Amino acid sequence: MAKQNPSDLFPHWYFDVPTEAQLKRLESEEIRPFAGMTKGQASDLIGTTEPVEEEDLEALQHFNRPLRGMNQTRARHELALLFQDPANRESWEQRPPSSRLKEKCRFLGVKLSTGMTHKAADSALQSKYMALEEAGDPLAARFDGYVDVLTEFDDPVFREDYEIKKPSPTQIRAAIEALVADKASEGATWDSVCTETDKIAERLLELYPALAK
Repeated sequence: MAKQNPSDLFPHWYFDVPTEAQLKRLESEEIRPFAGMTKGQASDLIGTTEPVEEEDLEALQHFNRPLRGMNQTRARHELALLFQDPANRESWEQRPPSSRLKEKCRFLGVKLSTGMTHKAADSALQSKYMALEEAGDPLAARFDGYVDVLTEFDDPVFREDYEIKKPSPTQIRAAIEALVADKASEGATWDSVCTETDKIAERLLELYPALAK
């Protein structure tokens, strides 16, 4: 069997140098960095002190995995191994639509029928998106920006830099809309605000102080 390339198993940033925020967080947890530690390894160490992410928890429950003693890092690694099996990936795709997917469908106005699987719902979402994009509908561009922001805040390393807990899609949308309203006189749009994730993080902490770590 051919060896897998490490880049196939880890995100592109995994082998970068740890950030100052990560080093500060490790110090606060009394975890000593080691020589040659990467950004991803620092994230893994920090993740041992964090609870399991919402979507990862959903996946672990789907596969009936024990949750006792589970942390963010252990959950990510266990799921990475599970999803190497095509049968497990198919089982995951055939589950009911996740809350995140439902949120995306609501954003684009995609109606989901009773009993629709996650895979079918995602297909319906992609079809609607492609139709909007081909028609030049600005909603498609707004959706792109929104998904980019959701992805950023899904990243534990990104959140560490801003010392913020994972916000819900509803909270993220509220923060974006608040920033658009604040900068309306400057010609701010949903698209332009979605590129300013630092401002979104700041507004999230203003609107929802409980998100602060």
